[in-house]
Order: sequence, then C-alpha cells, then structure tokens
Amino acid sequence: MARGNRTEDDTTNTRVRGLDAIPFETYFDFMMELRHWGETTIDCYVSSCWYELSQTDPNSTTTDVD
Repeated sequence: MARGNRTEDDTTNTRVRGLDAIPFETYFDFMMELRHWGETTIDCYVSSCWYELSQTDPNSTTTDVD
C-alpha cells in the first residue's frame, strides 16, 4: 500500500485526463484532492503535452485549426 505523504519524503500525485471532449477557451480550473486538512504549503507543478493527427504534415507552418 502506498504511504502517500505520511513520511518526510517527497510525494508525487499524478492525475491524467484526456481533455478531447472538454473544450475550454479561457482557463482550466484545476482541483486535486488533498490528503490533509491542516493549513500548509505545497509545491505544485504543471505539465502539458499535445499531439497531432497522423495525417498532419510535421513540416507544415500553418496554425489553422478546424
């Protein structure tokens, strides 16, 4: 069983979402459940990636989105 943040070591919690069906235009509200209820400070880092459809020309310089 994972010990979570019950130790003094670093803990990494990862959430992965496929957002293809969730269009957003101005912001994305990020909520991750907490493992504690006391007042504390946490470090939070964000990573993002993108992909192209297989028929997309990787050498194309256009940025049009259908």
